[in-house]
Amino acid sequence: VVADEDGEGEEARDIAVGLPEMPSSNRGNRSIPSAELQRAEMEATLLNEEYRQHEEVHMSTLTEWVNEFNTLTIEIGRLIIERAQGYYDSRSLWQQAVQEYAQK
Repeated sequence: VVADEDGEGEEARDIAVGLPEMPSSNRGNRSIPSAELQRAEMEATLLNEEYRQHEEVHMSTLTEWVNEFNTLTIEIGRLIIERAQGYYDSRSLWQQAVQEYAQK
């Protein structure tokens, strides 16, 4: 890797191909981020936290659902649930057909 006047090597320039260039006023002072960069980093941090919270709620809800499913399966029995599934599937199809007919 050969360094140029900015202290960057050819390899670093190859990685940045296609990216917009930093304004020349910011090149020499890379330790001080711009206000726009700070806002973007703050927004990314907030979005990451929001995602973490949603993921936590999702996993909690999923855990509750699995526990309820397992409890109902034990109480009712898998065979009865599987036999009833056909009825509920056909009922759903019947309701869909009625709604389609009503729209015509």
